[in-house]
Amino acid sequence: MHAEPSPSTITPQEIARAQWAFAQTFALISAAELDVFSALQSGARDAGELAERLGASRRGLRFLLAALAGMGLLARRGERYEDAPGVAPLLAASEAESRRGGVLRFRRLITDWLGLTEAVRSGRPVVNVGAEEGPGYFKDLVPHLFVSNLAAARAAAAELKRILPRFDAAALDVAAGSGVFGIALAQAHDGVVVTALDHGEVLEVTRSFVEKHGLVARFHYLPGNLRTVELAEGLFDVAFLGHILHSEGEAESRRLLSRIARALRPGGTVVIAEFLLEEDRSGPLQSLMFALNMLVHAEEGDVFSFRQIAAWLGETGFESVRQLPLEGASPLILASRRP
Repeated sequence: MHAEPSPSTITPQEIARAQWAFAQTFALISAAELDVFSALQSGARDAGELAERLGASRRGLRFLLAALAGMGLLARRGERYEDAPGVAPLLAASEAESRRGGVLRFRRLITDWLGLTEAVRSGRPVVNVGAEEGPGYFKDLVPHLFVSNLAAARAAAAELKRILPRFDAAALDVAAGSGVFGIALAQAHDGVVVTALDHGEVLEVTRSFVEKHGLVARFHYLPGNLRTVELAEGLFDVAFLGHILHSEGEAESRRLLSRIARALRPGGTVVIAEFLLEEDRSGPLQSLMFALNMLVHAEEGDVFSFRQIAAWLGETGFESVRQLPLEGASPLILASRRP
C-alpha cells in the first residue's frame, strides 16, 4: 500500500513569482508598443542602436531588452539582442499572423481586472461587455482574434473536409466575428458556402476578412443577435460556435445548442471551440484564469468541462460527441445531430 504524497510547501519565492507576474505582461506590452521584435528582424542590435531606431532611451531599452531575454523572447549575444526562434512571426508587426494587436489590447483588459476584488464580492462583472458596450466592443476586438483562432479553424476544416459532402455543403458560422472558422473551411473545401451570423457592425469586419481572402462569392451574411435571430430549420451541414459558450453561460448555451440542432440537417456537425476545465475545476491554469476573466466581463459567463458540454449536446439532439485535441487549453468539440 502506497502512502499518498504530501503536498509540497509553498515557498516565499513562489509567492514572489506570482506577485510579480504582472511585470512580464507589461514588459511584453511595452515591447509590442515599441515594436521591438520588428526592429530585430534584420539582425542583432544593442540598446544604443535600437534606441536610435525606435526613438527610445538607451537606458530604458537596456532594462527592457534584458527583461525580454530573461522571459525567453529575445536571445542575447553579449550586449546585442535578437529575436528568439519563432518569436518574430508571432509578435513582429509586419507578419501576416502576428499576435501583436492582441497583446496591445491587454492594456484595456488590465484596467478592467483592477476591479476583480469587487467582482468577487458582488458576483457581478466589472464591465458587462455584451450588455453595456454592445457590438462596437466586439467590432474592435474580433480582428485581433483571427490569428489566435487560425490554427483551430484549420484543424476543424481538415476534419470537416473528410466528413462533409463533396458538393453543395452549407456552413453556419455563429457570432462569426472575423469569420476565421468559415474562411478556413471555405479555403479547404471548394463545395462549401458559408453563412456568417453576427451583429451588423461586426459583419463589416467579417466582410473585410472574406474579401481579403478572395472568398466573396462563397459567403452569405445574416445580421442579428445570436439569441434571437431566426434560423432556417434543417438547412446546414455544419455549424461553428467559436468561443461563444463561455460568454453565454449555461442556460443560454443550452438554448443556443438546441437552436443549432434544429438548424442542422440530420447527421450535421456542430464544431465548438472552447477553453475547457477539468471536472473538479482543478485546472488547467489558463482556463481557470479565463473563468476569472468571465467574472470580470460577463453576467453569466463561465468556463465549463467537456463532460458538461457533452451533456448539453446530448440533451439538445446531438450524439457522437468527441474532442479534437489541439495544443493548449482550448480543444475542439464535435458532435453530430441525431437523425
